[in-house]
Amino acid sequence: MSMLNKFVLFPLLVSFAGAAVAGPAAIRMTDAWVPEPPSVSRNAVAYITLVGGEQDDVLLGASTPAAEVVELHETSLANGMLRMRPVASLAVQAGKRVEFTPGSLHMMLINLRQPLRYGQKVSLELRFEKAGKQLVEAEVRSLPPAPMATGAESHHHQH
Repeated sequence: MSMLNKFVLFPLLVSFAGAAVAGPAAIRMTDAWVPEPPSVSRNAVAYITLVGGEQDDVLLGASTPAAEVVELHETSLANGMLRMRPVASLAVQAGKRVEFTPGSLHMMLINLRQPLRYGQKVSLELRFEKAGKQLVEAEVRSLPPAPMATGAESHHHQH
């Protein structure tokens, strides 16, 4: 290998190696959705699954053009009562899943600018300490009806 080729090849190898380790891989965001709120509601809720990147990160907050304010909330059961409380930030560990689900973590979309309807998309911007701003589209879905005990189910429970 000529001396000239060594000088050209070495910087290329260094830049490729640097690119592989420069910054954490982005947090993956999947299954973002919003249950269709009643038409008279001024608020809605949003759910999402986050999968941590190559290093720990922190979800600092969120925003959307669909509402004046977005708050991170956690629902918990205490003394037989469901309690919802705001969460200032949320740790997202490297490679771990954080699931926002009904009855647990969720985002409150407060003071909707217009009613949300089935099939619409809601843009959400999540802000992370290391990964920065990440955009995701949440689909407005209808909620399945709450399960009710039928005669067949009642009979099954008697066995």
